[in-house]
Amino acid sequence: LDKARAQLPEVEVAPGSLADEASLVAGFQGCDTLIANAALAPGWKGATKAAFYEANVVGVQTTLRAAARAGVQRVVLVSTISVH
Repeated sequence: LDKARAQLPEVEVAPGSLADEASLVAGFQGCDTLIANAALAPGWKGATKAAFYEANVVGVQTTLRAAARAGVQRVVLVSTISVH
């Protein structure tokens, strides 16, 4: 993250948990554009089908709800071909 922050000083990284909507709402405050890049991808040792669903379906729903609650104007949802 330090390298990314140095190269893109206008971008703010806000930590939060896909399982904790309140943490996402707090992190998204004052944000007009959100680039959402959180997921569970194949190959993660010990990941179950339920864990994939929780992260990649429920987590996206939680992220979008939190963004709306925080007043985010635009969301860019980043994915990967490896989940298809």
